[in-house]
Amino acid sequence: RFKSFYEEDPVMHISLHPQTYKIVHCNKMTVKQLKYESKEELVGKSIYDLYSEDSQVEALKSSKEFAEKGVLVNLEQKILNKNGATVPVILNAIAETDEDDNIITIRYTFVEIAALKIAEDQLKQQKADLERANRDLEQFVSICSHDLQEPLSTIKFGIDILGKIYTPILDEKGQNYVSYIKQASTRLSEQIRALLEHSRIGRNGEKKIINVGELVEVVKYDLGKRIKDTKAKIHIGDLPQIEGYEIELRLLFQNLISNAIKYTPEDRNPEVRISAYREEEYWVFSVVDNGVGISKEDQDKIFTIFNRVKKHDNYEGTGVGLAHVEKIVHLHDGTIWVDSQEGVGSSFYFKIKA
Repeated sequence: RFKSFYEEDPVMHISLHPQTYKIVHCNKMTVKQLKYESKEELVGKSIYDLYSEDSQVEALKSSKEFAEKGVLVNLEQKILNKNGATVPVILNAIAETDEDDNIITIRYTFVEIAALKIAEDQLKQQKADLERANRDLEQFVSICSHDLQEPLSTIKFGIDILGKIYTPILDEKGQNYVSYIKQASTRLSEQIRALLEHSRIGRNGEKKIINVGELVEVVKYDLGKRIKDTKAKIHIGDLPQIEGYEIELRLLFQNLISNAIKYTPEDRNPEVRISAYREEEYWVFSVVDNGVGISKEDQDKIFTIFNRVKKHDNYEGTGVGLAHVEKIVHLHDGTIWVDSQEGVGSSFYFKIKA
């Protein structure tokens, strides 16, 4: 059974003389992966002959470690095939003994990891590309938040002066144009600030244990004036403690509650219910409102930055709030979705790891 295991195992097994470290046995996979014609070409070679000059230092270190510990576990090394090409491997080694615990041979097991190394290199490249893209994005956001605000402020100042001085001599169409420019510049300024806020989510701060119930009460207090003015009712169920980013989670609940209050028909008072339940390694939170609702065709788009539902254009906003929410949920290794019915209300659900 051992012979069958040794010979047919889909990894490389090489048995060495315990004193000379010369190869006394090897299996079929060793011959195949190192591109030799037969076992005889390998038997009698020193194990160090399978290492390049650069790798022999590591090989000698591993031999010394084996002499001290009697075992080698998951050492990443590089060996050579017959053609001199490098083969990346993971090395494990164990002593094979007789009935009296005398070492007969040392069995080296090499697992070829070329495909793994290629994937690792690709991931490193993707990581480098992502880091470069993030730097470019940060530079872009910096330009938006600083360099663009100055000319935008000049436009807003100019249109304010134009409106005050020339309104009496402008006809209705001219006055409308002035109003359009003023509204557009104000909206653009708000969107630039919102974009800056979006880019900053998750960049600072550390995770800590947060009592979500207390956090929502703070958000409720912060929104106190709007809640009072709209006669809104906020029902808060039993909410758990989780590990997360406090500032971001406050922004998440603030956006969802604010939207629930904002997008409520004038003929009804806003009512929001917040609850949570455990689902395996996640807490699933729900924020349910009695607002105007979202159509099926719009539900897939609402988390896109600057996307606003056409039917909600008469409500103020930049179209960034739900993009903030989605980014914060992803920051906590979670997912978010919505279930909504027009004219009845919306239920936002999001999972966050416990």
